[in-house]
Order: sequence, then structure tokens, then C-alpha cells
Amino acid sequence: MEMKIGIVGLGLIGGSLARAFSYLGYQVYGIDTNSQYVELAYREKVIVNNHSDLNLLTSCDVVFLATPPETTLQLIPALNFLKPETIITDTVSIKGEIMQTAREKLNNAKNFIGGHPLTGMERGGYQAGHRFLFENSYYFLIPGPDAPEDTVTKLKGLLEKIGALVIVSDVTTHDRITAQLSHLPHAIAYSLCRMCQKEEDNELLLKLAAGGFRDLTRIAASSPELWSEILLYNREEVAKSIDLFIGELLTLKNLLMAGNKNEISAFLKEGQEFRTNLNQNGKGYLLPLYDLTANIPDRPGMLAKVTGLLARFNINIKDIEILKAREGDGGVLKLSFATFEERQKAFSLLEKEGYRPVLR
Repeated sequence: MEMKIGIVGLGLIGGSLARAFSYLGYQVYGIDTNSQYVELAYREKVIVNNHSDLNLLTSCDVVFLATPPETTLQLIPALNFLKPETIITDTVSIKGEIMQTAREKLNNAKNFIGGHPLTGMERGGYQAGHRFLFENSYYFLIPGPDAPEDTVTKLKGLLEKIGALVIVSDVTTHDRITAQLSHLPHAIAYSLCRMCQKEEDNELLLKLAAGGFRDLTRIAASSPELWSEILLYNREEVAKSIDLFIGELLTLKNLLMAGNKNEISAFLKEGQEFRTNLNQNGKGYLLPLYDLTANIPDRPGMLAKVTGLLARFNINIKDIEILKAREGDGGVLKLSFATFEERQKAFSLLEKEGYRPVLR
């Protein structure tokens, strides 16, 4: 029998899930308070329903709650009408409060498996989504202590079909790791932008803001409403991470005031080594990617020319970024590859064509 999948929330994450599962041939029901999202998904044949009603989920085998934290907490108790065997999961980046609510409010709590896709964009909404969003992206699953093994296996297999790299973990580990690697960086990005906004010369500062600043603060373009909920519901772990980060900044401040260049260099080198190791062996959230930059003239057709060159030699680009300013390495186009060998081959081709590539 064909599996039926229900998705509550058709924004970036939910809309992308719907597209991915629909493409694979699953029957997808989509629910959203935004009727335009539902109508658009129906017209695109991503979902089978043309109106929004929770009761449409009655026959679903798996239900995804792709909604913000507070909405998810409100929805969980409202799902007791589902079939006892229905698997329920969410996509919120905090798990403690979510899992506790599921245990207390769901009749069949053992079939609730917390979920958190480690992917996304600054822009939200159904139109921003696409079916490749989860491909090669890590995806946390947090089963409760009584979750049947076959239920976890079933959901894991379903997510792997859309390209996700599934990590089965526990609440404590998940919330601690996400506080350090996701929630704290967002807090820092917002705070850095606030600091710059308060500068007397903030207009000039914004005009001159280049690659490094843009990279570091990119995530501050995310929804403040969503992130206020995320930070609040994981506040204890986020507060611990903030204290740890303040400690690192104070250490650096003291080294600067002491004027010892060697100690400052050693401090920075420790950070560099950690970041380099992440990129090389794929530990943590980051996939192992091998980067280079190339100096590409700013004129029409150059991007197509470069990507076409690599395509002719069967070199796959895993990630691409157009840098806004020439900072340090002189490149304006950053290309990432899955293997060291692909990067070296791309380097040679680009060098022959005069693009002056630089390994990163």
C-alpha cells in the first residue's frame, strides 16, 4: 500500500519535504494556515489536497510538524486523533521541550520521534523551498526511550531516500551541540550587527562591509520571530555557550593587551586547526569539502563559462559562492568539491585558462 505522508507547515522546510516526497511518488497531504501556500503546492501537484484541515492527516502513516517551536508545542496535543501506528516527527532545532510535551500530551508518545534537519536558508516561505534541500545534509533523529526500533528504522529510511544523512542521538547531546554550532552563531551574528548599527559611522561601515563580515553575519538575515523562540526554548544551553564564548573573547582581549604576538598567534592557530579539521574529515555538521577561489572577470557569461569548463571534464561542483569583495586571496568565485582529487583537477584546468585559482 502506498505510504501517505502528512506535513503541517509548508514553509521552507515543510515545503521542501513535500516536494522531495512528492517527487518520489508518495501521496503527500499539506496543511498550512497560509492558504496561498496550500493552493500553490496543490497547483504544482506537490500535495493532493486543495484545502487545509488537520483531519486530512487521519489516514497518514507519517506526519511531519514543520512549524516554529511554539506552534509545534501547541500542535502536539491536537494529534491524538491519528492512527495509533502513525509516526509523528517535528523539525524544530530544540528537542528538550518538544520531547517532554510529546511524552506528556500524546496518547502514543512512543511513536513520536524528534527530528531536526541541519539545513535551511535565510529566506523562508514555500517559494524558497526545493526538493534538494536535504540532499547531503545531516538530519538529527531523537527517539524517546520507548521508541520501537522498527519505527526509528522506518523514519530513518524515509529520510535517507531524500538524501539526508541521518544521525540518531539523544535530547541532551542534541541541544548542547546545536547551542554551540547553531544557536550561539546566530546570537553572535545578531549581536555583531547590533553593535555595528550603533556606531556613529554605521552608514560608511555598512558600505564597506565586505566578504568576511558578510559571511559571519549572513545568518542574521534569518527571521527574528523564529529565532527568538529557538533561543528561548534552549536558553540554558545557549547561556552556557555564551559564557564559554565570552571566556574565549576575554582570553584574546588579555593576550592583545599583554602584547605577546606569539601567544596571540597560538590562540588563533588553535581555532584555525579546529576549523581545518572539520573541513577535512567531515566531523560534526560540516561535510568534507575542498575549496578554491578563482579570479573571474565581472562580465556576462563568465560563470557559465567556468562551470561549463569543469562539466566537460566531469567535475562536480558541490557548492559555489560569488564573493562580493577581493579580500586577501584575490578571488571572486569560490568553488567547493567533494574530493581532493576533483579540486586539484579543477585547479589545473582553471590555471590553464588564466583564472589564477588559489587553494583554500
